[in-house]
Amino acid sequence: MKTIFSYLKIMFATCFMIAAFTACSDDDDKGSSPSKIELSSNETEAVLAKPAEGTTSITFEIKFTSTGEWTAKAAHSWLSLDKTKGTAGEHTILVTAKENKEVSSRETTITITGNDAEPVIIKVTQHGIDSELVFNKPEGVELEVNNETRTIAGTVEVVSNYNWDVKITEDWLSYEVTESSDNSVGKNVTFYADPAKLSSFSKEATVSFTYKATTKAIPEVISYKVKVDIVPTITFTVLEREGEEFVEKEIEELTLIKEAGSDIYKRPVIITSNFKGSFSQENFPEWLTIGNNTGDNETTQENILTFSETDFFESRQTFIFSLKDEYLNTDGYTNELKVVGENTGEATLPALTVKVESIDSYIAVNTEGFGTINDYNMCYTFGATGTYMSENFQNSTGVDKIFSVKAGNHDDVTFYLLKMENGFPTKTDVNIQTTEESEDYQYWATIEEVETPQIRGLITSKNYRFIFDSRNKQEDYMGGDSSKDRYVALFVVPKSKAPTIADLFDEEGNVKPEYDNFIRIEQKGLKKEYQFTITGLSSEDGKTYNLDEHGNITVPAAAGKYKIEFEEGQHNIDMEADQLQFYYQITGEPHQTGWEGTPAYEADPISPFVQVEFEYVNHSYTGNIYLQIAENTSKDQRIQVACGFAVDIELLCKFDITQEGKK
Repeated sequence: MKTIFSYLKIMFATCFMIAAFTACSDDDDKGSSPSKIELSSNETEAVLAKPAEGTTSITFEIKFTSTGEWTAKAAHSWLSLDKTKGTAGEHTILVTAKENKEVSSRETTITITGNDAEPVIIKVTQHGIDSELVFNKPEGVELEVNNETRTIAGTVEVVSNYNWDVKITEDWLSYEVTESSDNSVGKNVTFYADPAKLSSFSKEATVSFTYKATTKAIPEVISYKVKVDIVPTITFTVLEREGEEFVEKEIEELTLIKEAGSDIYKRPVIITSNFKGSFSQENFPEWLTIGNNTGDNETTQENILTFSETDFFESRQTFIFSLKDEYLNTDGYTNELKVVGENTGEATLPALTVKVESIDSYIAVNTEGFGTINDYNMCYTFGATGTYMSENFQNSTGVDKIFSVKAGNHDDVTFYLLKMENGFPTKTDVNIQTTEESEDYQYWATIEEVETPQIRGLITSKNYRFIFDSRNKQEDYMGGDSSKDRYVALFVVPKSKAPTIADLFDEEGNVKPEYDNFIRIEQKGLKKEYQFTITGLSSEDGKTYNLDEHGNITVPAAAGKYKIEFEEGQHNIDMEADQLQFYYQITGEPHQTGWEGTPAYEADPISPFVQVEFEYVNHSYTGNIYLQIAENTSKDQRIQVACGFAVDIELLCKFDITQEGKK
């Protein structure tokens, strides 16, 4: 009995919906409480059109559940219900409306009540014979932005028993008609705004719907409003650490902070906006520059960097706000950056306040004099021994490196030199007194100031000499080990904020985040002076394969374990203590700087056919070195080119191994 096409389903009032509560009785004598009625949706209004041709009524359904007894009643006789009462459970009421033969529309209500519940009233409107075209959004449709599909669109459902067409005069507006899935006499009209032709965020157009009704001599024209009312929005957010995570927070004020380990005040800001805009050139501060996260398109007063790709659609970009280097000579800045949009009209756009606080505690360290960082342990590496020219032009013992410190107040700069263990700073100074009674000190390193001129304004630069004491056997008699590398963490911090070593650490003993930019420095221990001359390899059956004049050793195709033979008089080697390593693919020459190679522990285990093994002798710390050579199953010979041994950073030897092919 359903005739879906015979009633109008409006988008927000499509089917007939009810929301009501009834009462239910309690089993004891304490009284009763209201029943509860739940429907398939919460719509409480239905709008009906003309019945289908050949019929005189319209029928539709109301589905709901009730927790108690209920009754239903229509206020006028032209509307009838197939059920007017029931008990708890799921229910469907068939509502039938007689044909409205009048010109004007008519209204009535359906009331559903439950036990002691407040009545729920549902409004039903039925159009007359002249109402041949009805919109589910009678006041007009407002187009909405879809950022994913990059469209500005809105849909209205039109119900009519007659053919109709649409006429649009605005060039920025177009439309598309599709079938309505739930109503055979209804069609969906979707309007689209063209972003390229839409000149403002608020726009309104009047479109015409034309149809020919049987009761009218000339076609009926209905005007319908299509609106665009987009609010220009922009937000500024930054990433802030909360525990171990970074959280994005919206800001109205941005404080530029100095990057760890540099002298640059900068901060990334995420700008999210739905309009093409920029910061106003009016009163744009000279001390500030803004660039995108690739470093391109930095701002100048003549060319303010724009944000967002286009109007209307949301865009999210990251920009770097930076203090220009030449403006480090002040006590701070505060400026309000005003936002302007190309097509935002009278819209009120938020401003962003940018600040740089006082630089009294400004400290930046330049470590170029330390050389390059060792990627293996992230340390600047110093040798074990050396000499340098002291301030009184005398040769002094030690390894020295010059570094510079820029500061707003050098009187507030202090240095801490702490021992590092397992890659982390300890609370122990590198220079300590060995006993309470003695005046002897365990001396590792020190820092001396080198006289340097002031370079500009409040920011001055001073040079300092970092001195590592030369390693010597004296360390072994003071509880140390001159052969082991030692590690130092150099902190350059404001004394006013960290007056003691303990102030560098939190309660758990970890370095506080604001001091986590300390400098890691390594000094090598004393190493043996090797006489490391390989004469050849000896197999387990006693055969010897000598190193020829071209630096090559030739061995058979069969797999074998070969002992490395040294020149007579050379002693066994402790590979672990001496940090002896076997390398492949060596470039460079022994006992010269600039060599490179692949350590055996890093090499692809499949590629090399030569593997190194070490064997301790009589449970001592020294032993023999062996090369395990895999079988060559091919008839062609193969060569392990440029393999050899190195200690620390010194290449001791290199040679080739040629393995014969299988016969």
